[in-house]
Amino acid sequence: MFVRTMTILAVWINAIVGILFVSALAGLLAGVIGSGVIGSGRCFADDSQPLPVNDIKQDTPVDFANVILPILRRNCLACHNATMAKSDLNLESPKSMLQGGAMGAGLVPGNAADSAIFQTASHQNEPTMPPADNKVGASNLTPTELGLMRLWIDEGAKGEPAAAPKAITFQPLSNDAGSIYSVGVSPDGRFAAASLGNQVVVYRVGSRQEIARLSDPSLSPFQVADLDVIQSIAFSPDGLRIATSGFRAARLWQYQQALQTTDLPSTGAEASCFAVSRNGHLAAIGEANGVVELYDLAAAKKLRSIQAHDDEIICLAFDSSGNAFVTGSSSNELRIWNPEDGLQVGHIPLPSPPSAAVFISQDSQIATGHADHRIRVWSTSQLSSEQAKSVREFIGHNGPVTALTVADALGSQLVSAGTDGVALRWETASGNIVQRYPHGEPIHSIAIRLDGRRVATSSLAGKVKLWNGENGQLIGDLSLDTPSQRNLEHQQLTLELARLQVANGKSDLENATKLKVEEDANAVKSVEAVSKAESEVKLKTEAVLQPLAALDAAEMALALLKGELANAEAAKVEADSAQAQAAALLTSVQNGDEKMRTDAESAKAAADNAKQQAEAAIHELSMKVKAAETVQAATSAAHKKVLDEKLIAEANLQAAVQTVERVKQSGVKAGEAIPYFTTQLDALIAGEKQAADQLASLQSVINSVPVEQKPVVRSLSFSQDGRRLAVACSDGKTQLFGSESGDALELVFNASGDLVASTFMDDSRLMVLSQNQKIVVWDSASEGWTLERIVGLAGAPTPIHDGVTAVGFSRDGRLLATGSGEPTRSGELRFWDTANGELVHVVPDAHSDSIFCIEFSPDGKYVATAGADRFVKIFEVATGKWIKSLEGHTHHVLGVSWRMDGRWIVSGGADKVVKVWDVLTGEQVRTIAGFGKEVTAVQFLGASDQFLLATGDHQIATRNSGGGSGPNFDGATGFLYSLRASQNSKSIVAGGDDGVLRIWDRGGKAIADFDLRAR
Repeated sequence: MFVRTMTILAVWINAIVGILFVSALAGLLAGVIGSGVIGSGRCFADDSQPLPVNDIKQDTPVDFANVILPILRRNCLACHNATMAKSDLNLESPKSMLQGGAMGAGLVPGNAADSAIFQTASHQNEPTMPPADNKVGASNLTPTELGLMRLWIDEGAKGEPAAAPKAITFQPLSNDAGSIYSVGVSPDGRFAAASLGNQVVVYRVGSRQEIARLSDPSLSPFQVADLDVIQSIAFSPDGLRIATSGFRAARLWQYQQALQTTDLPSTGAEASCFAVSRNGHLAAIGEANGVVELYDLAAAKKLRSIQAHDDEIICLAFDSSGNAFVTGSSSNELRIWNPEDGLQVGHIPLPSPPSAAVFISQDSQIATGHADHRIRVWSTSQLSSEQAKSVREFIGHNGPVTALTVADALGSQLVSAGTDGVALRWETASGNIVQRYPHGEPIHSIAIRLDGRRVATSSLAGKVKLWNGENGQLIGDLSLDTPSQRNLEHQQLTLELARLQVANGKSDLENATKLKVEEDANAVKSVEAVSKAESEVKLKTEAVLQPLAALDAAEMALALLKGELANAEAAKVEADSAQAQAAALLTSVQNGDEKMRTDAESAKAAADNAKQQAEAAIHELSMKVKAAETVQAATSAAHKKVLDEKLIAEANLQAAVQTVERVKQSGVKAGEAIPYFTTQLDALIAGEKQAADQLASLQSVINSVPVEQKPVVRSLSFSQDGRRLAVACSDGKTQLFGSESGDALELVFNASGDLVASTFMDDSRLMVLSQNQKIVVWDSASEGWTLERIVGLAGAPTPIHDGVTAVGFSRDGRLLATGSGEPTRSGELRFWDTANGELVHVVPDAHSDSIFCIEFSPDGKYVATAGADRFVKIFEVATGKWIKSLEGHTHHVLGVSWRMDGRWIVSGGADKVVKVWDVLTGEQVRTIAGFGKEVTAVQFLGASDQFLLATGDHQIATRNSGGGSGPNFDGATGFLYSLRASQNSKSIVAGGDDGVLRIWDRGGKAIADFDLRAR
C-alpha cells in the first residue's frame, strides 16, 4: 500500500508541476506579447512612462557629426530643420539648438537633465518626441541613443555638422555597353518605356514609333532622365504619368498631348475638296464656287485665289513634285495649273464629270474616275488638245468610281474605289488588277501607305477597314468610337475578374462543404473514441485490482518475514549474551568444584547450541526475506505497469472528451461557413451575371447605333512615315490609328463642325479642313512627357539618402511608393502624394537589404515588396504597418505580382524558381522550378490565373498558379532584366542586356523591336 500511495503522489506532483510550468510560460508569453516583442516587429514602450536610458561610458568625447546628427536625422530632422522647423526648433546644429524655439532653448550644455531635447526625447516631459502618430516614420530613440545624447550634452554639447559633401561631378553614361534594366507599359497598352543607362525612351505601341525621351532640364546639356542608372519604371493607372527611380530621388513625368496647332486663313466659300503636295509645302482647296485657294503651308499663309472653274470643283490633285495640280469640275473637263504663278497650263475635255483624278506613271498621265464605272487614263502631252482621247480605260468596277489614289511615288500602281463596295489595285502600265479589297459597302475614301503594305477603305456609313497590301487580307475593322471600345475592353476585364471570383467562390464553398463532411466524420469518430477510451479505462481499472491484491499480499508476507527475522536477530543477541555469560562462568569455576564446573560446561554447551540455532534461524529467514522482496518487487512493478496504463487510459479518455468538444465546435463553424460561402457565391454569380449583362448591353448599344447617327468618314490619310492613319469624320473629329494593326491612338482634332477632309503633310503635321471654312494644321511633334516633380531629392525636407531601386503607383494613382536603402543593411519603403510630392509616411526598416520591386494590391489597401533579403513582404498602405512576410526564397527576390482578385501573389528570384503564395495564409501554394537562370520578373496577365515570367537565359514564358504552361514569347536574346504587361494584356514588353526593347501581343506575336543602343 505504501508503494502504491507513493506512486499516486508522484503522479499528482508531476501534474501540479506541469500546470505551474504552463501557467508560468503563459504569463511569460503574455508579458512578451504585451511588450510588443511578438506580433509587432518592434517593441514600443508605454508612452506614459520615461524611456530607458543606457549609462554610456567611453574614453573619447561623443562626436556630434558622426554620432548625434545621424540619430537626429533618422528621427527628428524631418520636422525640425531649417526649411520646416516645427515649434520654431531647428536641430541641425548645436548652435540652432541653443537658439531654441517656441518653448525656449533646446539644450543646456553640461546638463542633459535640464535640456528640453533630452527631456522630450526620453519621454520625461511633455510633449514626448517623436509623436506617436507622426507621418514621417520617426521612432522612439533607443536606450543606447538616449545614453549617447545625454553623454554628449553633459560633455558640453560641442561640435558642428560635417562640411557639406562635395558637388557630384556628373559623367554621362555611354549607350554602347548599356543594358535595359527597366521597362514599363501603360495599363491600356498604348505607351511603352525603357531605360538605357540614365536615359528613358517612350514609344507609342500602336504606331511603333518613339515619341519622347525623358529629359530633366536641370541636367542639361545632357538629354537624360537622371544622374544614375534607371532601375525601375512605372506608369500611373491612367497612363498619363511615368515614375522613374534614380540617384537618391524618384521623378514624376506628366504626359503632354500634342496641342501645337497653326490656324491658316479661312477659305472664301464652302470647300468641297482639297489636296496637299507630296512634299507638304502647298495645299490647294477646291470650293463650290469654282475657286481654288492656294496655301503656302510652311509660311502659314494664303498665296492666291484662282478662279479655276465656273462651277463646283469636284476633285483636285498635285503631281509628285508639287509643280502642278489638276482640278476637275462638273463641266466635264480637267484643268492643269502651275502653283507658282497660278496660271493654267492646259486642260483635258472629258466625256463626263470626274469623281476623282490623280497623276500616275511618273506624272506623265492623269487617271480619272467616272460614274460609268470606268477609270480613264489621259496623257499629259495632250493637255491643250480639244480632241483629247484617253490612253486606256480600266474596267473592273460594277458601280460608279468614287475615289482614286496612287500606291507609290512613281504612280506605277493605282488604287480605286467604287459604290460596288470594292477597292481595286491596278498596275498602271498594263491595267491589270493586282488585288481586290471587298469592303462590302459603297466606298467613299481610300488611302494606301507609301510602302504599299497597308490599304484603308471607308464608307459613308462610317465603316473603316484596314487591309494587308501584301496579300490583300483584311487586318481588321477600325472603331471610330474609341471611348466606347475602351469601355468595352474595361467591361470585358471586369467580366474576366468576376469569373475568376466566381471560381474562387465555388472553391471556397466546395472546401467548406468538404470540411463539414470531414468534421461530421470526425465527430462520429471522436464519440467512438470516447466510448473506446471509457472501455479501456474500465478495463485498466479492473486490471489494477489483481496486481494490487498481489502487491498487498507480498508486502504483508514480506513484513511478517521481516518481523520474524527481527525476532531471530533479537534471539541471537540474547544467545550471544548467554554464551558470553556461560563462558565467563565456566572460566570462573575452572578450578572449582567439579559439579559447578560440570554445570557450567553444560550451560556453556546449551548457550552455544542456542546461538547456533539463532544463527540458523537468521540465515533461513534472511533467505525467505530476500525471496519475499523479489516477489514484492515483481508485484510492485506489475502494479505500477497496470497503474500507469490506467493513468494513460484516463488521460486518453480526457483527451477524447476534449476532442469531442473541439470537433463539435469545428463542426459548428464548418456548418456556419457553408451558408456564408453559399451567400457569397450567390452574390458573386449575380455579379458575374451583372458584368456579363453590362457587357452585352454595351455591345448592343455600340452595334445598334443607327447608320444615320454614325459619323460619315470624309477622308483617309497615312502619314508619310507610314506609322499612322488619320480618319476625318463628319462629327468634326479626326482620329488616329496605328497603321500596322489598326490600334486606336488618340483623338487629335475636334472641330466645331463637319469636316471636308484631313491629310498628313509629313510625318507629324496634319492639315484639317472644316466645312465652316476653317483650316488648322496640327503637329504631333509636341507630344511627350515633361518633368512634373522630383521627390526625395537631397536638400528637401524628407530626402532619400540612398539610391531608389523600385517605384510603383497605387491603384488610384494618388500615391507613389519608392524602395531605397543601403545595400546589405536596410530597405526603406516610402509613400508619396503624387499631387504635391509630399511624403505621406515611411517604413524605415521594411527590409534588411535593397528593395527590388513594389506592387500595390488590386484593392489598393496593401503593397507587396521584395528584395535582396530573400523576403516578400506585405504592408498596409494607409499606415505602413507590416502585415506578413512570405519566406521561402533562398536568394534575391527579383519580381512580385498580385493576381487581380488579390488572393494570390507570385514571386520570382535569383534562386531560379517561381513561388505562388496564398495571401490569406502566407503559405506557399506551389514552387515552380526548372529554369536555367534567375527568374528576373513576373506578372499576372489581366484578371486571369496566367502570369508571365522572364529569365536570365532569355526566356519569356507563360505559367499559371497550378504550374501549367501557356504561350512562349520568342525573339529575346541574352539576359533579360525586366518584363511588364499592360492591364488589358495587349502589350507585353521586355528588355535586357542586348539593349533591345521587345513588344509582343498576348498570344506571343512580335509587335515591334526597338534597339536603344542604335539611337
